[in-house]
Amino acid sequence: MKLESLDSIPLTTNPFPEDRFKISIYKKENEKEMRLVNEITHLTKEEMTNYNIEDTQFKNNFGMSIYSASRMKELLKLKKVVNKKDVNKIDNELNKSKYLKLVEDYKKQNQLLDPYASILTATLINTACLNLGYSPIGARFSMNIINSNKKPEEKQKIINEFYKRVNP
Repeated sequence: MKLESLDSIPLTTNPFPEDRFKISIYKKENEKEMRLVNEITHLTKEEMTNYNIEDTQFKNNFGMSIYSASRMKELLKLKKVVNKKDVNKIDNELNKSKYLKLVEDYKKQNQLLDPYASILTATLINTACLNLGYSPIGARFSMNIINSNKKPEEKQKIINEFYKRVNP
């Protein structure tokens, strides 16, 4: 997908820089999921138009999963992360050696800008949740709240409100 950024940069003398174009490369996993595997950014219009996309750029096994609306609805039907027991199950799952493969794929193949490893973190947690039958939607949010210093009743209220908003 070839894109032009039309957002102006605030407080700049050059709101539409020449290198405002980018290419996003997606890999279709199935009818309900695709993966963003590469982004080539800061291109001029000419560079974007003439960019040679090679087949090797599609062979990447690591990328950011993107789900269809119907898949999201399916995922919301799975059990939710709502207490410390759920968090502990996910943490124990993440300590298994099979997750090292995901980390290794990330190190070798990640072609996405990910300075805080948020794509890696999301992939690990989403995979662990799905392997355990939990919905990955909101799992990291709930885990953060459960592991916070908030009072138990406040934690539960925040988590319940979150799930009420994402699954009305």
